[in-house]
Order: sequence, then structure tokens, then C-alpha cells
Amino acid sequence: MKKQIYFTFLASFVSVFAIAQTSSKTETVTLNLANVVDIALASTAGNSFTFNDVSTYDAGITNASATTLTVKSNRAWNVNVKSQTANFTKSAGTTDMPANVLSVKANAESTFLPLSTTDQLLKSGSRGGGTGDNVFAVDYKATPAYNYDAATYTIVIEYTISQQ
Repeated sequence: MKKQIYFTFLASFVSVFAIAQTSSKTETVTLNLANVVDIALASTAGNSFTFNDVSTYDAGITNASATTLTVKSNRAWNVNVKSQTANFTKSAGTTDMPANVLSVKANAESTFLPLSTTDQLLKSGSRGGGTGDNVFAVDYKATPAYNYDAATYTIVIEYTISQQ
């Protein structure tokens, strides 16, 4: 009887010992991050101007927060602005209207930049995912004065983002 009890005790000890053992393995995970930059544009009704009385011709028209730009970048960035052509396209008339009749600025800035076909720095910022300073409004100001024929004039504005 003693041998059976001893054997049962030994079998229990071996089984407890086998359960108590642990094993672990490790694995290295690699993330390869490329530089990424993106800009999105959300226009509102602010990209259309109507000059139909003397006061608008005299003062020009400012459309505050005419469009909103959202930047996503994993590095500091610059947004530049320019017109794609030197002059507006017109529906009628003979007088060309130059791009600089329209000016732009980041909403928080105080100085408007007259448009040209040359890139101009509109705003700089730091990395981020489209929140905080990486979302900003753009104001437009049109000042044609009395220099151009009655017609509809259009121009394409180009926003370009680059990483610093």
C-alpha cells in the first residue's frame, strides 16, 4: 500500500511540475513609414463675386473663409498658392483681366497676396492629421475697379503642398 501512495504522490508532483513550466517566443515587428502629405479643399459659396453697384467697384469685395484647406502630413509643411494663368478667362469683351485682381490670404493672416503664376507661400504648419492648425480658411478679395468690360471672368487657383 505504501508503494501505491508514493507512486500516486510522485505522479501528482510530476503533473504539477509539467503544468507550471512556461515558454515564450519573441518576434520583431517593423513599420516602414514613408513621408506623406495631402491637402483637401472644401469650397463654400465664397468663390463667386458679383459686382453690380458703385460701392462694390470702389471697395472691392472680400469673401472671408471662402474655402477651407485641410492638411495631413507627417512632417512640417508649406502651402503655396498661384493662378494657373496670367489672366482671367472671359465670356465677352476685349479687355484682359490680370490674375492679380484677385488676392488671397490665410484667414488668420493680415496681408492679402495678389495672385500670379508664381508660387507664393500662403501658410506653413507642422505635422498632423487634419486638425488644429492643419485646417485653415482662405479669404479672397477681388478688386477689379472700373478697368474691365462687363462679362463673366473665371480663373483657376492652384494650392500646392510640400514638406519642409
